[in-house]
Amino acid sequence: MRRRLMNNLGLKIVALLFAAILWLMVVNINDPVEKKTYREITVRILHSEIITNRGKTYRVQNDSNKVSVVVTAKRSVLEKIEASNIVATADVRDMELSTLLPVKISITGFEGDYRSATATPNNVEIAQEQSISGRYPIVVDSTGTLQDGYVLDEMMAQPVSVQLSGPKSLVGRIDKVVAKVNIDGISEDCTLPADLILYDGGGNVLDQTSLESNLSGSENGRMQVNVRVKLLSTKTVPIELDTSQIGTAAEYKVSDVSCEPERIQIAGKETALEALDKLELPAEALAMDNISTKTDRTIDLTKYLPNGIRLANENEKNIIVTVSIERQGMKTFDVPVDSIQKYGLQSGFKVSFTVQELELHFTGEEEALEKLTLDQVQENTYIDLQKYTKEGTYTVPVQVNVRDGCSLAEAVIITVKLEKQEAELQNE
Repeated sequence: MRRRLMNNLGLKIVALLFAAILWLMVVNINDPVEKKTYREITVRILHSEIITNRGKTYRVQNDSNKVSVVVTAKRSVLEKIEASNIVATADVRDMELSTLLPVKISITGFEGDYRSATATPNNVEIAQEQSISGRYPIVVDSTGTLQDGYVLDEMMAQPVSVQLSGPKSLVGRIDKVVAKVNIDGISEDCTLPADLILYDGGGNVLDQTSLESNLSGSENGRMQVNVRVKLLSTKTVPIELDTSQIGTAAEYKVSDVSCEPERIQIAGKETALEALDKLELPAEALAMDNISTKTDRTIDLTKYLPNGIRLANENEKNIIVTVSIERQGMKTFDVPVDSIQKYGLQSGFKVSFTVQELELHFTGEEEALEKLTLDQVQENTYIDLQKYTKEGTYTVPVQVNVRDGCSLAEAVIITVKLEKQEAELQNE
């Protein structure tokens, strides 16, 4: 019996087939065939010169050059396949209906190891139109903040213009080409990469994926250029005024000359800044004649900057010079209204003023006037509000008690507004 079983060829064949089937079952259980989807695969267009050689160009419609690819293969193979292995192409030679390019998929390094690979959508949709070109100057714009102590001198794109070619419907809309460069934290002259951004007349950003240019660099779907950035150092200096050509009317004199601001930030090369410790305004800049009242003059500082020096902020070029005038034998003070003492203010009321300063004129002996100071005037200026018991706006006399030999040249009044305080404020 045993010998008959051993010599039975048919039985051996059946056993072999059973073993093979059993092996396939085990393999399929341990390494089954599965499907995996790879998204956002970019389709590469082949032989596009067939279109461009006819003086036309094309634009991809509806983002159809971004496809999802479904790969069918054994699990062990799928685990090894990366999105970078998948190559999606669409050949213009296979174009259908003048608009559709069938998508073909291959998987580099896994040829023969997968069962299928299909794309969705399975066609790239294009629109053909006339191609035009134009040359555009590149405007440089910056983002970010320089290190303290520096300002921008100049920024220049390299190259200074760009040649763009593409669909007439797109190129015809280009209004401005901007190189956006990030200058955050720099403190020396340097060359930086910058993305090119295209704008239409309405300030909208234009897609540039269907455009060709004479530039070699691109990143993240945008053309790039280099921008040469040059910096200047900054320094803050006082403004010095030459008042020798300020003339007053008879019986008047200049009591004070001031400017706002008193200091200004300038910019230049370090060697030029080191030689400058103040900005001098010459006498002719302040020349006035026969003045008898306080006079303000706006002066453009850029006219008086030395060679190699400019303002750190070109929008702050104007200063205001104030010339205060008083009669001979008279002294004038500008007193902030917040410093006025308020006597007799009724409980539960608050007071506000319609002006910020009072101009007080004092007469007296020259020696007494010379010794009179603003602090003394502020400490001794007051208003008496005792008789004002209701809300409203009132004209109130201003009282000043100053040193012997000085007195107010004229009566002074001020307009005040009395209001009841809110309960919460009274309880604080």
